[in-house]
Amino acid sequence: MMASLLAACAAAPGQPAAPAGQAAPNPAQGQNTPGNGETQADQAAANNYASVLNSDAYDQAIAAGRSALAASPTEAVREKLADVYIARAWFYWERRLNPYALSDLSSAVQVAPAYYKVYYELGRFHNDQWQFSLGILDLNKALSLMANFAPAYSERAYSYYKNQKYDQSLADADKAIGLDPTQAAFYYNRSLAYRGLKNNDLAVADLQTVIKISNDDKLTDKAKADLKTLSPK
Repeated sequence: MMASLLAACAAAPGQPAAPAGQAAPNPAQGQNTPGNGETQADQAAANNYASVLNSDAYDQAIAAGRSALAASPTEAVREKLADVYIARAWFYWERRLNPYALSDLSSAVQVAPAYYKVYYELGRFHNDQWQFSLGILDLNKALSLMANFAPAYSERAYSYYKNQKYDQSLADADKAIGLDPTQAAFYYNRSLAYRGLKNNDLAVADLQTVIKISNDDKLTDKAKADLKTLSPK
């Protein structure tokens, strides 16, 4: 994985790297992790990053990316370098080195200010810090740049839920599921909105969907535990 990042950042001028597909988020799920918007693909990518990467390799990739950017300042090169900063931010984030993670996310914004994913990752970071109003602002920016990015709607649904704006949370969760009905985390976040609105029957239905489709044991266990509190019988 890191070899591909290094190669992409060092792409020759005139042959810029294609924009990255999905930045690698934290595989953990829950209240004390970066929000609840993770997809199953995100989690698999995060596990891969955690097993093969180290900070020295990130430093090399960033140096290569900055050289490539100086030679060919295209948007594709900017986004690829931003992806490396995001990946290193996750490296720090998983180790709870939050100031370093925030510094790298800020660098990603500076490098690629028109790249929606940097604001999505910032939104998740701020949610993790319980700064939900800041998270909403970040996610608003992400969605202004990529209007149909389903994970951002789900993450903002979580932000609104924590700010007790349950109608807005439900609207965003519905939007995320409408765009991608395969992600268990999206149904979990909608169950939170339903709980905030005191609609426990629909919350239970969403938790049952999480249990049915989730490939994440932690999320499944969390949904099962929540289900017991809503339907103790």
